[in-house]
Amino acid sequence: MLNETEGRTIMLKIHPHRKHLNILTIILTILLIVSGCRKEETVPMQIHETTSPISEESVSTEASSPQPSADSPVVSDLPSLKELYADYFQMGVCINPVTVSDNQYKELICHEFNSVTNENNLKPENIISKSATLADLEGNREHIQLDFTRVIPELDFAVRNHLKVRGHTLIWHSQTPDWIFYKDYDPSGEPADRELMLKRMENYIHDVFSFISTNYPDLFYAFDIANECIDDNGGMRDSLWRKTIGDDYLNYAFSYARTYVPEEILLFYNDYNTYQPAKQADIINLLSPVAEAGNLDGIGMQSHIDTDVSPARFTFAAQKYADELHVVIHITELDIVQPDAGNPEKIQGLYYKRFFDALVAAKKNGTPIESVSVWGLTDGLSWKSDDHPLLFHSDLTPKDCFYEITSGEAYTGAASPEIMASSSRNACS
Repeated sequence: MLNETEGRTIMLKIHPHRKHLNILTIILTILLIVSGCRKEETVPMQIHETTSPISEESVSTEASSPQPSADSPVVSDLPSLKELYADYFQMGVCINPVTVSDNQYKELICHEFNSVTNENNLKPENIISKSATLADLEGNREHIQLDFTRVIPELDFAVRNHLKVRGHTLIWHSQTPDWIFYKDYDPSGEPADRELMLKRMENYIHDVFSFISTNYPDLFYAFDIANECIDDNGGMRDSLWRKTIGDDYLNYAFSYARTYVPEEILLFYNDYNTYQPAKQADIINLLSPVAEAGNLDGIGMQSHIDTDVSPARFTFAAQKYADELHVVIHITELDIVQPDAGNPEKIQGLYYKRFFDALVAAKKNGTPIESVSVWGLTDGLSWKSDDHPLLFHSDLTPKDCFYEITSGEAYTGAASPEIMASSSRNACS
């Protein structure tokens, strides 16, 4: 977890001394300069290996967040997304150590949203403990050890502020340690066989849900059991899960999840480009056996999109998943990049409005959209910060897109009593 000074450096700007200054002048000059120097924020670069040109998941923004401006608007004066869309779907945002440790970020989250997703700290690499696993190799051969230390502050924040959580994610080709797929947890050694990996998968899924049910009962409402299992070129992605277990590994993952999950948590498959016809066909083909077994509750439609994507096409795809797999829909990881032309913020804002109008219209027409989550609080916190894809500027001032999606007549009716009650609770903590 980042502390207050992480990611910053103090830089002293000292001009070169002129050649003929006497010693007293030099001393006075240095004292004046040092007394006037200030802290300057730096933005450290983090480089992560990515396995897909579209997937954002390997990119962390936790150490590169600009600080809120003193000129940011009073949060309570802003329209509240969770209130305005209360009759249609939950409104969510991803969180990380930065956003749950800064008061201005926290206040904005609590005012606008009623759902959160852990951006990184529930992903496999952040809960699987190599040191604990190797501490007893024989005893842990079938049992990967877990450590939830990193995610606890984020989950505690959600509990304190009555925010529901979308779990993300269990089975994924990326940000999953390679060593868990080897017999002795040694990548230079023998790969684990199918039977061993199935035991490891089952114990891993059991332990995640055991931790949740024991420590955070009733906090989670959905969980991405599997993420991005379709290859960019079509068909199943050739992940280490598939290589060690086989093509039916997802059937087992969802079956184990159904066995151990608390009954209030819905089981989801999550992926990007889910609106594209060819990929949608692959997803439906892959998940039909899971759905037929009663182990799939929802599709998470990642929404890393631009202003060229047709909202009508997107919502048509959502309805097709509902019809063919008999599932509900979550719009996940929403960010819409600004176009590189004209007035980009204005164009982006108008597109955000079209997109939300389409979601509301689809919901009114029966498409079971139950949750919409944006993938970041501000542009400066986004994994695509150069594209300015989110609702708030880095200084927390609202963008055109925020005002566009909070100005529609259809969304300004009275919020439900439950939502109003949550808004009138004590300040975010």
